[in-house]
Amino acid sequence: MLSRRSLLARILVLGPFMIASLLLSDPFQLSLLLIFLMASLALGGLWAATRILRFAVPMALVIAVMNLILVRTGPRVDGLPITEGGLLFGTSMALRSLVVILSSVAAFSGLGAREVAASMPGILFRTSFLVFLSSRLLPVFARDAQDLVQAAEIRGAPVGRGPWRKRITSAARLVLPLAVLSLDRSMVIGEAMEARGFGLSRWRRPMGVDFAPHALLAAISILAWLLSPWDSIRIVLFSVPLLVGAAL
Repeated sequence: MLSRRSLLARILVLGPFMIASLLLSDPFQLSLLLIFLMASLALGGLWAATRILRFAVPMALVIAVMNLILVRTGPRVDGLPITEGGLLFGTSMALRSLVVILSSVAAFSGLGAREVAASMPGILFRTSFLVFLSSRLLPVFARDAQDLVQAAEIRGAPVGRGPWRKRITSAARLVLPLAVLSLDRSMVIGEAMEARGFGLSRWRRPMGVDFAPHALLAAISILAWLLSPWDSIRIVLFSVPLLVGAAL
């Protein structure tokens, strides 16, 4: 199942859906593509990623309404202050946004920072590991800032109150102690990583090639897209190999 595969295997299966949505403009074809994408998520054990639709669907509706209002191409729809061009373009943009958001979220769904970093070779592994490690420290950084604000208020120097010039000045005074705390914590983490030999050797555990069949199926899907003579059948021929890849 795709939920047990690496990030690269997920990208090989879900990436073509995203690219195809950018190439299509017909609402019917985009709807069919969205259905096949959701079927792939169901087969691949990534159905939990569809929870993002609770936020993506309202956003897609806003996109559709904005295009209905702003796009004025084509004849007007009888009895309504909208045009056929705005209706088609708005529907296409809404469906396209759903495919892009859903495939992007599903690609990273259930993956931890270490699994994502392990999918990147060579120097990218070390860099990505440090980036994800830094992202884990963002809550600590926010807590340090909150502690400094509380300490300043206890000493009678409230931060973020009064005129806007005073707010900026009081906030600027916290930059130096916050930077010192961050540097001190980074030194502790760096010493701990050095003590564990991080980066000492170029060898690391291989991530394993679990994406070879997915790469083959993605290539078959692209060939089906390019060689299909009929638009109505193209989406089906394009999506079937990806459905198989999601189930592997």
